[in-house]
Amino acid sequence: MGFVKTFQAQNVSVLLFAAVAVSVLVAVLVVVAVAVLLLVEVVVGIVVVVVVVVVVVVVVVVVVVVVVVVVVVVVVVVLLLLPEQEFLETCVTSDMVLKCVLKPEITDGCPDEDFVDTRAFGAFTRAICGKYKYEKERRRGRRRHNEEDNNDGDDNSDDNNENDDDDDDDDDDDDDDDDDDDDDDDDGCHKHQK
Repeated sequence: MGFVKTFQAQNVSVLLFAAVAVSVLVAVLVVVAVAVLLLVEVVVGIVVVVVVVVVVVVVVVVVVVVVVVVVVVVVVVVLLLLPEQEFLETCVTSDMVLKCVLKPEITDGCPDEDFVDTRAFGAFTRAICGKYKYEKERRRGRRRHNEEDNNDGDDNSDDNNENDDDDDDDDDDDDDDDDDDDDDDDDGCHKHQK
């Protein structure tokens, strides 16, 4: 579990880059080997040159296939086959983001209204995890936050039942404002105002 939490989405980019780098390096080595063999073919004979070239090509293909398979297995197993909770824990980039997105009932240390700043997520992370999950969790946190405020208001106004209708109207206005805010969010994340 510790490995899952520490495995960040950026590691996938590193693995892909490593696979490409290894493939390019092997290709360069093949070109050099073929050039050297062509220079000495007069000495060792054409048959030996052909055999060596075939062996080198086979080795190159095997190395490239192994690298690609390892990268695919890591991406699929670590990022795609995890349960949803672990999947989201893998995608988030900090403890604060994890707490505010997955556990919006915990408000200590979270930004206003249990939202997270768009800058807390990288573009690659959003592409892997999906904007929908973040938007769903964000709206869930907002609704829970509003419900807690409404409950506190009801407890403090037991003697003022005349104001209940006004409170309901205010709640409707708040919901309208929330919808407007959602429409303004182009990337599905809240822009935290500092």
